Amino acid sequence: MLRKSHTYVILNSNSHPQTSMKEYYTYAYLREDGTPYYVGKGKEDRVYKKHRGHTVPSKDRILFLKKNLTEEEAYKHEVYMIAILGRKDIKTGILHNKTDGGSGGDTGYLGSEEHKELMRKRTGDKNSFYGRKHTPEALERISNALKGRTAWNKDKCLPDAQVSAHALYMREWRMKNRHRG
Repeated sequence: MLRKSHTYVILNSNSHPQTSMKEYYTYAYLREDGTPYYVGKGKEDRVYKKHRGHTVPSKDRILFLKKNLTEEEAYKHEVYMIAILGRKDIKTGILHNKTDGGSGGDTGYLGSEEHKELMRKRTGDKNSFYGRKHTPEALERISNALKGRTAWNKDKCLPDAQVSAHALYMREWRMKNRHRG
């Protein structure tokens, strides 16, 4: 597994991120034993901020995998590292990442047959929340917690180069069929 002492982790340090178009990097959060549990892409101080339920470890357990990348290079490296190390949620590896990386959740990835079957088993009355409703108090707490926040994807649209062919097809289909209501 990845450890700071291994030499196969490549770090580029030939330019300063703020003075270059290559301002992105990839990083890994490490367990106490030195194995990675999360791989991400970032710029500026993203690596040190909590995001999507992942608590940020101490600085000695953060490993910069590659630096001075374009956003596209960072996406590609993130996808590569997640593919190599695998994801726990789909039983392919050791990472807690919830997507295959790259452009995030809307990648057009449809999942393996095994994963699809697992999701089918959690529908309807097999879902633990099936037939239940949030209490008015719970709805009020949720509402208060979300007030003042801007949706993370408001006014964002990925460049076509970062979206899979299937996702592009679905984007076009939705645009053509939105009048059907």
